[in-house]
Parts: sequence; C-alpha cells; structure tokens
Amino acid sequence: MQKDTLHRLAAELSLEERHELLGKLREHEDFPHDPLYKEDDALPPGTDAAAAYALLPWYLRVWYFIVGIFSAKTAQKAYEDSKLNSLARKINAEFPGLYHHQKTMLLQGFFDQIEKLRDASRFFFTVLDAGVNRDKGACFAFLGSLEAPQTHMRLYAASNPRLLCESRPEAQEAELRRAALGAMEDAIAGISLEERDALYLDARSLLCLKELSAFPYDRVTLAFSRSNAEGAAGGQKGLCCPAALVRELLIQLNDILFSLKVIPPMPLLESLFVFQTQKRAQDASFNMGKELDTFLAKAQDSLQVIRGFNQLVPLSGILRCALGDLNLAPTAIGGGEEWFVLYREYWKQKIEENFAAFFQDKQRADLLEALRVFLKGNAIVPLNNAESEANPLGIPVSGSFSLAFLQSFYTYVFMPQLNAVLKLIMLDGDFLRRENKGDFTGSYNTLVTLEDDICKFDRSLSLDGDYGKRYALLRSDITSLQSKRHRMELLMEELNSAAKGIAARAQEAAASLINLLKGILNNERRGGKYEGLLNVDMLSARDPSLARGLTGALASLQELLRILEALPLLEEG
Repeated sequence: MQKDTLHRLAAELSLEERHELLGKLREHEDFPHDPLYKEDDALPPGTDAAAAYALLPWYLRVWYFIVGIFSAKTAQKAYEDSKLNSLARKINAEFPGLYHHQKTMLLQGFFDQIEKLRDASRFFFTVLDAGVNRDKGACFAFLGSLEAPQTHMRLYAASNPRLLCESRPEAQEAELRRAALGAMEDAIAGISLEERDALYLDARSLLCLKELSAFPYDRVTLAFSRSNAEGAAGGQKGLCCPAALVRELLIQLNDILFSLKVIPPMPLLESLFVFQTQKRAQDASFNMGKELDTFLAKAQDSLQVIRGFNQLVPLSGILRCALGDLNLAPTAIGGGEEWFVLYREYWKQKIEENFAAFFQDKQRADLLEALRVFLKGNAIVPLNNAESEANPLGIPVSGSFSLAFLQSFYTYVFMPQLNAVLKLIMLDGDFLRRENKGDFTGSYNTLVTLEDDICKFDRSLSLDGDYGKRYALLRSDITSLQSKRHRMELLMEELNSAAKGIAARAQEAAASLINLLKGILNNERRGGKYEGLLNVDMLSARDPSLARGLTGALASLQELLRILEALPLLEEG
C-alpha cells in the first residue's frame, strides 16, 4: 500500500496538483542557503610536505637540519613536526577543549559536538526512512517532476496505456508496449543538460544526507570514557578518547561533511516533505501550512547544527595533527550518478505495471461481458456460505466464484439448452466405439449432478456443515497461535481442494464432451479416438433439429471451457 502511494506521488499527480501541493513551499524564499562547509583560510589544505620543504630557503633547511640532529629526526620530519605543532597550537587557541596534541586525545568539547551532530542528523534519517529509502526510484521520479516538468508529463503520457490505446485503437498489446517504451526513451533523451545537472545535485545531496544520518556516531561516542581523562595533560576534565581509536571513523565523517558543502536544493527538500507527509496528506485535519513550517524549521535547525559543527570543529586540522600527516585532506565521497539508472528503471517498470494492470482490467471486463452474454443476462448468485461481497462473514473459499458460475451455468444454460440434446445422445446414441459411449455417459452425468455437488459443498460450509463446524471451532480455539495457524492452513487447503475439485471435474467433463460432439458432428469413421454414431441418420430423421442442437451444444461447451480457464483472473480480482 505504501509503495502504491509513493508511485502515485511520483507519477500520477498532475502539474496542477503539484503546484497546489507545493505552492506553499515556494513562499519560503527566506530559507537560508549559506554554505554548510567552508575551507578555513587559517587552516590551509593538505600539502605535499616534501615539496614544501624543498622550496624552503637554504638557511631554514639548515635550521631544520640542526633541529633534527638534536631530536633524532630527519630535517624534513623536523619541518613537518614544527608545522603540526603550530597547527595544534592554533587549534588549541581558536577551538579550545576539542583536542590535546601532546596526548593525541579528543576532549569533552569534541564529544559534545559529535552528540549535537548526531541528534541533528537523526531528523534526516527519519525523513529519508519515511519513503525515500524504500523506493528511491519513486523519489527520483518525483524530483524529475519538479526539475524537469515537461519531461515528466511526456513520461506520464508514455506510461498511460489508455492514452496510447485511444491514439492507436487498432494496435496490439505488444505494439503498444514497444511504442510506450520508445516514447519513454525519447522523453528521457530530451532532458536538458541543466535539468540533468540539477537532478545530479539532488542525487548527491540525497546521498550525503543519507550517509551523514546513517553515520555510526555511537561508535565514536562510546570510545570516550572518564578514565582517559586522567591521562590527559593540562588539567582537562570530562570525557576523553585517544584519537587513534576512532581515526577511521573520523576520516569517513570528514569526507561526508566535505561532500555536503551546500544546503540541499529546495526541490529535494520539497520531495522529502511530501514523502514524509504522504500518509497524512489526505486527512481532513492535515494542515499543510503548519506541517510545512514545522518541517522547514526542523530542517533549518538540523542544517544549522551541521554548519555549526563545521565552523566549531576543525576536523581536518585535528586529523592532521593526530595522524601526523600534513598532506591529509578530505575527499568527496563517490555516488549520485545512479540517479539516471534509477529514474529510467522506475519509468520502465511503471510502464510494465500500468500495461499489465490495464490489459488485465480489460481482460476482466471482457470476461464479465462474456459471462453476462453466456448466462443470458442473468447475474451470478454467490454461494450462501462462502465469503463474497454479499456475505463478507462467510468462509473465504478459493474457487467459490467458479462454483457460483457453474451453478448459474447449470440453471440458465445446461438445463434449458443442452440437457435435451445431450440426454438424447446418451440414451439412444449408438457409438462406433464402446469406450466413447462410456466417456459420454460419465461426462454427461458429471454435468447433470453438478448442481447437487455444488449445493452439497455449500451446505458443508454452513454452521451445521462439516467444514463450517471445523472452521468455527478453529476460529474460537485459544491454543497457541502457531498451532492454530497450522491447523487452519490445513483446513483451508482441504476446503479449497474440494472446491477446485468440483470445478476441475466439470472442466474435464466439458472437454470430453467437446471431443465426442466433434466426432459425432464430423461423423468420424476412420478409427480415430473419437468416432461418430452408427445411427446418426436415424436420430436426425427423428429430430431434424438434432444437428443444430449438437452444434449449439458444442459451441456452449467450448465457451464454458474458455470461461472456466479464464475464471482464476476474476477469482484474483
């Protein structure tokens, strides 16, 4: 059900509905769009330490050579340590309480900032889980309707089989499917470069928000302890953590924050809002304006915390100091390019689903019309004790509709139209092959007793019947749920098998009679499996309408067989 809702949001809302739904979002032009991540000029990006050392004046290289002699280091290493110490002093002066360089400890201030970042990112985790993570294709389809509305309308038209059928009334299903897929490819190929860039930015932002919200913050915070504080110099108090314990996690977090440099685009925030409120949007009490204000306020607060973390925690600088690597710099995480594949696959799947549903509905409608004609305009009366629209409290029997149809067939077709001619052949027909006589008699008797078999089965479903009693007893059973479920499954399997058995016998009888009637009408005498009658001329002389009656019976039984083979489609519906 939820996926159906996502598909409607993604594909079936008209542009007018979207404008009405998202109009209030456009009013929030004051939403801050300041960058989330800025490179700090005071903390230069990572550089090639060897190259930087080589560019130093000769006297500075001599100085670092002398320092290296006293510290048992190479001149270049002494240079790197000097730069790292300067960077650490700058961090301690401008961002106190985060990092202790001599002990390579992360301090209480760092712990507090990580917790704030974790709490802020949980908002996006909840929003993404409300729908986007469950069907990313639908999300990109919805984003496409905002970033590329004309392409969206072309894709919507391509995925609508009713529109294609109206424009090509003579085309077959396979031809219409090919036309729809071709129109889809043409529409996607027509997406402009600006629209593609916008959708890629949406995909990148979505990926970064997902990575940030799913980051294992608890693995970082659990590495802090008060016992570590005792080893931190400088009188530091509170929780501390050796940077080496969480180095890989912090490098990962640094890359994510670096990748999420800018505020997510408004179309993406619009989509997140719509997907989050999809279940409540149809409620009469749903207040779009209030919900939107709340959503954007929470989004703004969360993004402000992310921006604040980047401003208050020089994570790249801390990692350089902790790892002793001046060259360390964050790298953008990969991903986002898959939006095109997901977008295309979504519409391809949508076309397949729409066409399957459309032609299945058409097949159902054709079958219902065939039923109406076949039963001379009479309605099918459901079984008294099986579940149906008229009796929702009945036992849910798989195949009950087929039995109801067969009962109507017996009343409106078999007895008034077929019985007389078939009974004549059964009583007076002199078959060339003795086994044909036996087959005809058995098949005829199956149809003659069909109503009795169905009524007997229906009575067994009543409260006084065998199946009805067992079903009611199991429904009221208070034993273990697992045992009760197992016994109920066994009962329903037995019950459904009995219902399908009646329909299968009728279907087999109809097929047998069809073959036998063809042999009689063709007056087969060539030693085939289904041969004709020795006395067909005598019977025709007695009843001049016999040939016409046999032809009508054959046509009715063939239609009965066709309907019985197609009825599972209506059973499912």
